[in-house]
Amino acid sequence: MYLWVDDERNPPVPSWAHAKTWGEATIYLARVDNVHTVSLDHDLGPDSPNGYQIVKWMIEHGRLPGRIILHTANPVGRNNMREALQKVGYKIAQPVNIGACQSCPVLIHSDV
Repeated sequence: MYLWVDDERNPPVPSWAHAKTWGEATIYLARVDNVHTVSLDHDLGPDSPNGYQIVKWMIEHGRLPGRIILHTANPVGRNNMREALQKVGYKIAQPVNIGACQSCPVLIHSDV
């Protein structure tokens, strides 16, 4: 399963699951065992925890997909998410163009 987390933009592929908030994202991640790719925005609106908080939740709960795309336009948020993921074994892979994001960082984890 592919999960797109973004409060403003729609998934680039209609078949992707779409979460607009931290709560929706963590429900998908907690309940679905076959999430293999998550694409994250950082800024999820003023009333929702951000993408970095989702990364922390995934790490704390052991719900780590094999591939994570950081499609956020927020450079500070992107770096925070990337650094947290690298600390738990994710490696930077070839960037992708997805939606409006050109050369979005991709992180993969060979043990997941």
